[in-house]
Amino acid sequence: MNITTLYKTLTLALALLVSTGPMGCKKDDNKSKKADGVVLDFGNIKADGCGWVIRIDQIDYSPQNLDEAFKQDNLNVTLTYDQLATRFQCGLAANIGLPQIKVNDIRQVNKDPHRAE
Repeated sequence: MNITTLYKTLTLALALLVSTGPMGCKKDDNKSKKADGVVLDFGNIKADGCGWVIRIDQIDYSPQNLDEAFKQDNLNVTLTYDQLATRFQCGLAANIGLPQIKVNDIRQVNKDPHRAE
């Protein structure tokens, strides 16, 4: 093997290693998350509202599949969800959209009025 062939082989191997390296360390963004949140009514979509959202850690999410039983304004919930790569475009957030989630499990949380937040 001459020096030119060796150099080309090493360059190709290094390029492949660099380009595939990040794939092996990719974070699993599709892992389900568990959190406490609040269901909020952001108004009728037909009237430029954003419909039902769930606020988790000061971020408003548009749930793709919120069950009718949980469509109550200011309802405290605990949920397991998957964050989706899509955003919901609506009147209040037309320019940026709301991040979407898929609700896997949701339960109402009864807040104790005597407990400090």
